[in-house]
Amino acid sequence: MILQGQERLLQVSSVCVFYAIAPFAPAALAQDSVVDPEQLIEEQDGPAAPGRLLDTVFETLPAARDRLRQDYGISYAGNHFAGIYTDVDEGEVSSAGLAGLAVRWDIFNRAAPNQGSVIAYVENRHEIGGTASTAFNAAFGPAFSPNALNSAGEFTRLRQLYYRQALFDDALITAFGKFALRANFSFSPLTTNRFRNFQSSAMSLAPTAPWPGDSVGLYARWQPADRHWGVTAAVVDAAPEVNGFDFDIDGPYVLGSIYLMSEPWRPDSGTPPPPHYVQATVYRQPDAAGRPEGWGMIATYDLRLRPEWSVGLRYGYAEEDLSPVEQNAAAVLVFNNPFLRASDGVGIGVAWSREAASAEDVLTAEAFYRWNVIPGFELTPTVQMAMSDDRGDELIFGLRTGLSF
Repeated sequence: MILQGQERLLQVSSVCVFYAIAPFAPAALAQDSVVDPEQLIEEQDGPAAPGRLLDTVFETLPAARDRLRQDYGISYAGNHFAGIYTDVDEGEVSSAGLAGLAVRWDIFNRAAPNQGSVIAYVENRHEIGGTASTAFNAAFGPAFSPNALNSAGEFTRLRQLYYRQALFDDALITAFGKFALRANFSFSPLTTNRFRNFQSSAMSLAPTAPWPGDSVGLYARWQPADRHWGVTAAVVDAAPEVNGFDFDIDGPYVLGSIYLMSEPWRPDSGTPPPPHYVQATVYRQPDAAGRPEGWGMIATYDLRLRPEWSVGLRYGYAEEDLSPVEQNAAAVLVFNNPFLRASDGVGIGVAWSREAASAEDVLTAEAFYRWNVIPGFELTPTVQMAMSDDRGDELIFGLRTGLSF
């Protein structure tokens, strides 16, 4: 009797989950992938199988997501980071968290957005208690700070609004308006993806790259079909208005990069990347808004050893006083099929940084496990060890969640 009651409870819960997601994707559920929970229950021989119903619902989610993007041009992504910080020398423990939600809308030409589309991007971010963001940054500096907490703050803003156009059979992609360089036009899409689960900014592309986050300007990418190379360039406002549009251009900030690969492939194609991918980026920051003038560079190399194993390497350099971190090097090894779960991943990474002000060398080591709970939802526990002769050692346990639809 108890087991039957549990089965019925899970069955009803599954039906509730279905109806909870149905309003978000009516078009997807109306074609090809029609799922009627009551009909499924009636067709079962004997007691209903909740596991089968859950599998059917979860299989519907990717189709619903794709149809929502194609028919309405809407996609969203959310992230959350909660960390527990332990000072190994002093024995002090603190915690902090940060959550955000971003919604993207391809307003025109949703089926083929590259051909010509206006894209709007709204972002909301808020802190979830704790004071570790300020204390941790002040104590350890930029080389150790987790990315999420390093940019902590609470706001709701129109982050991006730009026009994107493809020309010459998609060989040339241009964009004009307000956009986020790091978010939309990655300087190394593969290495960025390799490092995306690591919380330390020492692991990321951030320390030696003080480029503007959300700037008004022009971006272009040139890559003819069936070529093993491509180039990108951007000219943007060096001191943008964070919560609006500022057409009083300071600078400008100029950036250019070239990428080479072992097979013809485009970063936004959605297909698996080639086994070898190299990218070099050079940027120049003008003397604007109190920021020092100078130049910097970033070089990345991605290697796919086997379908399951991948490696990411990066090196960054910035002129003195241009960035808090003068030099940074990092390496990441990721295994993408742990426990025969192709959608999961486990990785380890090490990073070395030299701070510009103190010329101090700092080391960071980190490990993560990315658990794909259901399509579009991930849980990533992490553990990090930050080591410095002057500041001591810091042990960090974190949990990151990711939601995309």
